[in-house]
Amino acid sequence: MPIGQQVIIGIFILAAVLIAIKLFTAQIRWVLKIIINIVLGFISLLLFNLVGMSVGITVGVNLLNSIIIGLLGLPGFGLVLMLKWLFAI
Repeated sequence: MPIGQQVIIGIFILAAVLIAIKLFTAQIRWVLKIIINIVLGFISLLLFNLVGMSVGITVGVNLLNSIIIGLLGLPGFGLVLMLKWLFAI
């Protein structure tokens, strides 16, 4: 195979790799942002339970509550509190 064809094939492969990296980094960044938000939701639940124990209001610290709070933020925290109040026995 002549050198010219090898160079052209190399350029196309390099361009394909760069395009693939560009496409996947946006998705990886999005997934990492969601994971960080879920971890922050978990931490906020722990802190709320530490403060809420003195008042008598606690919320279960689990993955589902962390996901709800991580994805929805403060409205998600209100949702978790309302669901706890609604289903309290």
